[in-house]
Amino acid sequence: MNTITNSNWNEILIRFKEEFDIPNVSFKTWIAPLSFQSIDDDTVHIVYNGIIPDAAVNYIESKYLNLLKLVIQDVTGKDFQKIVISTNESHEPKSLFPTISFEEYHDLQQRINELELENKTLRRAAIIFAQSCN
Repeated sequence: MNTITNSNWNEILIRFKEEFDIPNVSFKTWIAPLSFQSIDDDTVHIVYNGIIPDAAVNYIESKYLNLLKLVIQDVTGKDFQKIVISTNESHEPKSLFPTISFEEYHDLQQRINELELENKTLRRAAIIFAQSCN
């Protein structure tokens, strides 16, 4: 696919949470306020629309940027050389999910809840299996 759209940006967010087991609070605070802005050559431009934008961008870059780059590469099939995260110019949060509709947000939240349930089920099954091996 070699590009990012609003549609596959949602897929990138879901995979990011799923593959790296990001807790809900961290996801909602740091990742959900990110929105895809544009691609310029081999650079992906992302905007952070949450609270305390400058501190948040620094934190996201130090903790999540490399992981985000891996997921973007996985979804798009392209290894972008650089990912730039900036803040919106007004430094005011636009919304928690600025690039998706309420229905898309609802679908995303439902998928996150399903993944959490699957994760709990798998953990229980692993515990039961481990106990049966002893």
